Amino acid sequence: MKQIFTLLTCLLLINVSSEAQKRPDHVVILILENHSYQEIRDSIKAPFINSLLVDSFGAAFTKSFALTHPSQPNYIMFFSGSNQGITDDYVPTKLPFTAPNLGASLLQKGFTFVAYSETLPSVGYTGATYGAYARKHCPWVNWQGTSTNGIPSNLNQPFTAFPTDFTKLPTLSFVIPNLLNDMHDGTVGQADTWIKTNLNKYINWCKANNSLFILTVDEDDKTAGNQIYSVILGQDIKGGTYSQPITHYNFLRTLEDLYGLPYAGASKDSSDIVGIWKTTLPIQINSISASRVGNSNLVSWACGTETNGAYFEVQSSTDGRIFAAIGKVTITGSNSRYSFSDSKPMAATTYYRLKMIDKNGAATYSNVVNVKAIGNTLTISPNPAKSFASISFNQPIGDATITITNLNGKTLLEQSLKGTRNNYAINTQSLSNGMYVVNVKTNTETYTKKLLINK
Repeated sequence: MKQIFTLLTCLLLINVSSEAQKRPDHVVILILENHSYQEIRDSIKAPFINSLLVDSFGAAFTKSFALTHPSQPNYIMFFSGSNQGITDDYVPTKLPFTAPNLGASLLQKGFTFVAYSETLPSVGYTGATYGAYARKHCPWVNWQGTSTNGIPSNLNQPFTAFPTDFTKLPTLSFVIPNLLNDMHDGTVGQADTWIKTNLNKYINWCKANNSLFILTVDEDDKTAGNQIYSVILGQDIKGGTYSQPITHYNFLRTLEDLYGLPYAGASKDSSDIVGIWKTTLPIQINSISASRVGNSNLVSWACGTETNGAYFEVQSSTDGRIFAAIGKVTITGSNSRYSFSDSKPMAATTYYRLKMIDKNGAATYSNVVNVKAIGNTLTISPNPAKSFASISFNQPIGDATITITNLNGKTLLEQSLKGTRNNYAINTQSLSNGMYVVNVKTNTETYTKKLLINK
């Protein structure tokens, strides 16, 4: 039977350079509530917030969009690339979550993470509300109490713990004002004053200390197509107004790539925020694809500009999140084409991406592409057989057991197979003429085929 494969290919944006910022030492993310881009931008009560739109170290986005309504799913999606099945603002019932998320990925990679929530009554508090504190705006709480992608409770801190010595900040932190100061129950003016009072010193500091400040909104007021206010400020940001459409998933994907993290949920199908960085990796990827060729997977890509590039590290994954290096390809110059053959692809879907490294050690990642094999097939040759028969698979299988039975189900021959191979030989000399059933059982699958013996 002819081998069938479905190729799912994701092309990188043509003529858009893959970018890499010098990895920030610190990122602080502030999320406000329930106001559209226009409501904030046009408000005379938000002079400080709107000064960020014209800051020479700020990238202001005119087409930034939230993902859904109401609040809680947006926060969870920003944090984990999925709403985790949550569509309302109530405390989830099936806890803790165990899915990959931004905080856990940072910790697993040796970085640090802390969330600072105003009016949080105690470290690690899990209640739904306390005064003006609202748990629904603090997604990390849903991952407390698990060893699988868990967030330790001591990283869920009140805002009073936010350090005044900014060098002591974690790698990445969220700041969540209470309901009076995030525009949910309070006014735009209250939020503006709160941000200026509590975060202006960090905002100014980050512009001279290789750090970032991200300000965005969970959702609009359901009147403006979910368009929200978003701005990124930092030392390595090119100030200006940017019209590329972005969502919470683009923020998540960008942060993951800045720190070389696996992609959580839908971020793997999203793109980085580009064009805003002063420091860029001078490697331009025009396209990347993957396809099945024989028993191997072929990853192919074409490049434009490759100034100062050193090499590509080809990485593969079984789930599109956790990647491992499988090869290295040296960069040869601008306007070149490259390919890499993976002779040991995964049994089902194999995901691929490129880690692109320049001569100064800076790195960034390509989009992810994958090759999905639909069904392994078993063939027996010759069939009819005499003394020997060969069992073949279109994809390699590991340890397995071959059982040959008659049509009444009686086992006549059994053989253990060790190692990973495509082809196995069986001795059929002891079988008399007639029809038999061949079963091959692996750890995950069972394959069945009829065998005719005719000596």
